[in-house]
Amino acid sequence: MKDIKLLNLSAICQKMNTTPYRWKLVKNTFASKEYAKNLLDTFPKEGFKRFQRDTGSKRHYFYGRCLIDNYVENASVHKVDSLSNIWNDLIHELLSDTYRKLMSKTSEISLDGLRIEITCWRHLYGCFIDPHPDKPEKVLTHLFYFNQEDWKSTDGGCLRILRNSDIENYTDEILPLINTSVFFVRSDNSWHGTKPISIPNRARLALQVVFHKENMHYTTGYK
Repeated sequence: MKDIKLLNLSAICQKMNTTPYRWKLVKNTFASKEYAKNLLDTFPKEGFKRFQRDTGSKRHYFYGRCLIDNYVENASVHKVDSLSNIWNDLIHELLSDTYRKLMSKTSEISLDGLRIEITCWRHLYGCFIDPHPDKPEKVLTHLFYFNQEDWKSTDGGCLRILRNSDIENYTDEILPLINTSVFFVRSDNSWHGTKPISIPNRARLALQVVFHKENMHYTTGYK
């Protein structure tokens, strides 16, 4: 499809897992390794804000930068001057009608009329996210990873697909490796989380795309 060059649509559109909820691991997310490497090499470095919650539900600590906030379907897309050309191309693809329809078909849920938020994450030493199922306003989340292939499970920061609120009760653990992505449909039991990053001087790099309802509190305020 002419509006999609970077994303590997055939890899993304495979059947989803249904246990313990609907989710899908995608390998070879991008159409070539060169695309993935260029995205890694130019991953945003500036403009990140620290998010931290030490008490209550969903304790967390990480750094984020919102690239697209509350995007309305079919609205015009403007270039983000601080991003490389390939990152701007990726954003255009993620906001395209082609990508929306593909994710809707694969997840078997309607994404018509939903807003889109796109955020970059940097998880540094000690960063983590407690188990949580996501707020009801979120409908579908797609996470793209950009770490070198030598990242190990013991380094922390791996997404765990959980059976419940116990971080150790997981069915799968996803390494945050370059050219890998994972998406899932939000439900009351869509528990997931990450253990703390255990290695200094390295960062877990990720891009998050969220299809959400209009009344969601956005990452810019992270409520």
